[in-house]
Amino acid sequence: MSAAGALALHAGLACAQNYPQKVVRFVTAAPGSANDYVARLIAQDLSRALGQQVIVENRASLAPEVVAKSPADGYTILLNGSSTWLLPLMRRENYDPLEDLTPVTMAVTSPNILVVHPSMP
Repeated sequence: MSAAGALALHAGLACAQNYPQKVVRFVTAAPGSANDYVARLIAQDLSRALGQQVIVENRASLAPEVVAKSPADGYTILLNGSSTWLLPLMRRENYDPLEDLTPVTMAVTSPNILVVHPSMP
């Protein structure tokens, strides 16, 4: 039993690759959006830390679909807001967020505020 465990451990180590071996791509919303800004900040620091280029690709409303249809290899990463999870509840999308995407981390939180003209009661 322990021999099988040792073999499994060594097999896993033998197959492991250094990450990243190529450019990492953050896919996010429209240029100039809050998601775009955050993606560029993270990409800059991540490029430095990983020693590999991390680029930001803006795909507006198609961002979740682009990532869902990409290989699940960790080189195409979605940085998007709640619309990724909410849109499929309201209309038919070409991806299923629960089947096609895997959450990794919460990168940022931002408050939402509602403002009106001071003359409104």
